Amino acid sequence: MPIFTKIITYDTNRTTVLAYGILNIIVNGLFVRLSYAVIKQKYTDQQDIKRIFHKVYGNHNNFLGYASITILVLAYFFPKAMVVVYLAMPVISFVTTRHDYTDLQDVAQLPKNEKEQFLETSGSSLRELRLMQREIMRKYRGKGRNNPEMQAELTALFQSHPELKNKRGRRF
Repeated sequence: MPIFTKIITYDTNRTTVLAYGILNIIVNGLFVRLSYAVIKQKYTDQQDIKRIFHKVYGNHNNFLGYASITILVLAYFFPKAMVVVYLAMPVISFVTTRHDYTDLQDVAQLPKNEKEQFLETSGSSLRELRLMQREIMRKYRGKGRNNPEMQAELTALFQSHPELKNKRGRRF
């Protein structure tokens, strides 16, 4: 990727930009396969693997996949403009997927019933919950992850979220 990035910045034409786009799609595809392999190491049940992969990575991978194909098509017609977009893609990818690995680790540590609860929670509720969780974590930045006040606020957040309540009344 670095070599192709250098090429498209020095020699911006349709061929080099399309080649970069194709390489970008290949690299993203390999990353998806690698992510899937990591999940397979943590879980044995094939159904759990698919559900967890889709829940944690699915939306971001779909967005990045469709974006990559759209940009590739546009690169044919507007190669110079798409160079800027291609150079911004790693930043966009980082921002949209930076919490996915942490989410995967957190889900792996949940008991089975709470894991099911997570998998059944809607995507919009999870996004809303993550935003509130990040705000609390920002508030306590630099005070350590085991700060009792932060842990108390996070616990209260999870306990107040309506979709995270399971059948026995317990929340994670």
